[in-house]
Amino acid sequence: ADFILTEINQRHAGAMLIAALILFYTLFQPDYFHFLRNAARGYANESREIGEMIKSTTAPGESIYVWGDTVGPVYYYAERRPPTRQYLAALLDRPGALSELQTDLDKKQPAVIIVPDSNPAPEWLSALIEENYRPSFAKYGFNVYGLNIKD
Repeated sequence: ADFILTEINQRHAGAMLIAALILFYTLFQPDYFHFLRNAARGYANESREIGEMIKSTTAPGESIYVWGDTVGPVYYYAERRPPTRQYLAALLDRPGALSELQTDLDKKQPAVIIVPDSNPAPEWLSALIEENYRPSFAKYGFNVYGLNIKD
């Protein structure tokens, strides 16, 4: 009986080692499980508060734009939609995606643009913000810009 248990443990030891290496590798990569790591640090609560602030300062029909890749929680808690279908920065390398985003932001001008400190705005977005938006507030590493009302 001991021989059988030892053989089973040796067979599973390799599989367990491989599983442990995969888990270790994915948890410590910057692109994987980003949201889970941030949630452990309170990111979800911060996104909730930012989203609720946006919700209280915008009308239900207005759109918002959140720059970056982990934007879902802010949209969810704000209960506001982006003005474009191209809302994830990681997907902007697809053909035509960046120009579509730039056109949509220019034409549909969201009421608020949110830029996290962890993922600074690219030059084109910074120029759009500087031209059409004013700083509203910064909290939890999020910089929030409100649309300038033009007479």
